Amino acid sequence: MKHMERFRKLLHLGQRLEWIVRNPFDSYQFHFSRVDRGYLSAEELEKIELKKFGIERLQTVRDLFVFGCYTGVAYIDLSHLTPDNVVLGIDGHKWLHYRRQKTDQPVKVPILPKAMEIIQRYASHPRALNRGTLFPRYDQSTVEWIPEGSW
Repeated sequence: MKHMERFRKLLHLGQRLEWIVRNPFDSYQFHFSRVDRGYLSAEELEKIELKKFGIERLQTVRDLFVFGCYTGVAYIDLSHLTPDNVVLGIDGHKWLHYRRQKTDQPVKVPILPKAMEIIQRYASHPRALNRGTLFPRYDQSTVEWIPEGSW
């Protein structure tokens, strides 16, 4: 619907600039439906955490997904985190401090024990060390789709 709204605005501009005679969207009303995206249950998340893959790349993708579940960090931000982003908070626990790529807003997130396990798992990973990031990064085109129910 957002794409259609933007397209409608462009057509309206075209009509005002007299590039087109009539805007076909003038009589069309957009109807937005709120979608409940749902969430994973604790059991579903545990199933994903325990799932073993024969391909290292898929294990990593699973770990990054689980890390995102425990921290709320978006994939794009997660792929740019460095060891410098892990800081000791005033509460004595480890925190992630970074700026969101999408909004450039500062974010401070406590690192839960399961998320810390994932960070430690990749602390000496060659791809992560080479890039200077917390995690190795894979291009989304190289990650295979996993059929629903197979985890």
